[in-house]
Amino acid sequence: MKKILALHTGGTISMSASNDKVKTNEENPLLDTQFINENIDFDEATGKGVLVVMNDEIHTARFVTKTHTTNVDTFRTPTFGPLGIVYKRDIRFFQALISQQVCDIDELVSGVYLVKAYAGIPGAIFETLDRPETKGIVIEGLGAGNLPVEVVEPIQKLIKKGIPVVMVSRCYNGLAEPIYDYVGVEPDTPELAEFIKFYEMAADFQQRDADGVAPLLPYLAQIEKLQNWDDVNANLKELFYNGVDLPVDIGIEPDLKGDGADKRNVLWAGGVSLILPDKTYYDADNPNGPQLMKIFTEMMNQLLVKIGKSPEEAHEIVEQAKRFDASLAPYRKNSEELSDVAKLYNPMEFTQFADKVQSIDVKKLVQELLGTQPEQIIVTEPRHDKRLRKALSKQRLARGSHQTKGDY
Repeated sequence: MKKILALHTGGTISMSASNDKVKTNEENPLLDTQFINENIDFDEATGKGVLVVMNDEIHTARFVTKTHTTNVDTFRTPTFGPLGIVYKRDIRFFQALISQQVCDIDELVSGVYLVKAYAGIPGAIFETLDRPETKGIVIEGLGAGNLPVEVVEPIQKLIKKGIPVVMVSRCYNGLAEPIYDYVGVEPDTPELAEFIKFYEMAADFQQRDADGVAPLLPYLAQIEKLQNWDDVNANLKELFYNGVDLPVDIGIEPDLKGDGADKRNVLWAGGVSLILPDKTYYDADNPNGPQLMKIFTEMMNQLLVKIGKSPEEAHEIVEQAKRFDASLAPYRKNSEELSDVAKLYNPMEFTQFADKVQSIDVKKLVQELLGTQPEQIIVTEPRHDKRLRKALSKQRLARGSHQTKGDY
């Protein structure tokens, strides 16, 4: 059987910055078809399937894809990379197509539909495809090639009728795999079982509408009972698990300086959260700050009224929170400063850090969360933390003080 080398070459057109000149990689004579024919090693190229030569790179047609609308360096092979490179005087291969699967095609049929999945896709889309002329369906799924629960039943009905359904992923890296557990499949870990319960509860909008704000009230009541820092420290673990913002933000993150066998997770301490997205929104010359704060104010006043506060109480709480938030903003790093990862890595002895935090019993919190206390903690904003502690020391949760409770 005679072997034929199928090779596709070409160029991608791109407009220059001045928009008065058109450039194309076909201007390079090295990518001319004649050069390829004269210099390629046909024996070495054989067995690699159809090849695509674009922008000095040799790709297999099976995996190459266009990744940019206009960039001349648009053709890439995700995961595997190119098979070879076109050099000045020769052509070199450095990868092989490991395996090939050939499917003989006898005929082409119509009625094969392509469906792109998305969050919230209704099952009705697949119900409309349940008709005699449907010969097959290819679904571009989410992540590893998965779909929302709501469409599983209509798809199963199509499969039972003998309609082939092919799942692929919209990601051009990785494979479509059945790695998620739901719809009657027993989860293999307790954590996944809890997540499924949470998902089902969050997706039950009828029950959520019936419950209203009632499930939130016990959490708010717990916060309103806090009269001083002793009360806070007595409930640290529960407050932390309930997602209540504390004056110290700690968590487990990968060690940025760990490598190889020393790769590990470490305890980090970050800055407190602000209402607005970034410190720069609090600058007087930033017009976006007041606009976003206005939206926040209106939204929070409405929410507080929904949970039983009078309009006057809601207004007072929101204004106190905004004042407290504004007092914290000067001590935070802006997004540009936070992007300098090297300056975020500031190791400190854990006991030293804990002793400097005056309001929160950090030692107790970490012991309750981790069951131990590490020797070291990575502090992202040490200079700002020092100023922040001074600001917090002035905020006392005095019994009966609406201002301090609202601020907190």
